Amino acid sequence: MEHDEAGVRRETLVAAPPERVWESLTGSADGGGALGDEVEIDPHPGGAVVVRDGQRELRGEVLEVEPPRRLSVRWSDGADDSIVEIELDGVAGGTHVRVVERLVEPAGLHTVVLLLPLVPAADGEPRMLAVA
Repeated sequence: MEHDEAGVRRETLVAAPPERVWESLTGSADGGGALGDEVEIDPHPGGAVVVRDGQRELRGEVLEVEPPRRLSVRWSDGADDSIVEIELDGVAGGTHVRVVERLVEPAGLHTVVLLLPLVPAADGEPRMLAVA
């Protein structure tokens, strides 16, 4: 496991094809999965994610999904939000699994939006400019 400014990175080789690893990861086979005892995932961008593992519950949303290769979710345990990106690559002998988790800064602490006055756009209509 590595930890740096980009987050926590874990990599491993699983002796199974990507499709079986995907089923285990998402709980699509029996409702449980590698992420927790109970896993509910609506596998579409914007879909809900609920992971229960003992007393812990994480809730979030799917950001990106490419079965059986990639899953990206943003979730929260009620205190911290993080983005988890999981990539599965078929290799000789099984599947290379790469997981990167990054904490998300609380909204408003490091984001500044500057609203500028209305200005004419190319079509002549006034537009509000926003610079982030």
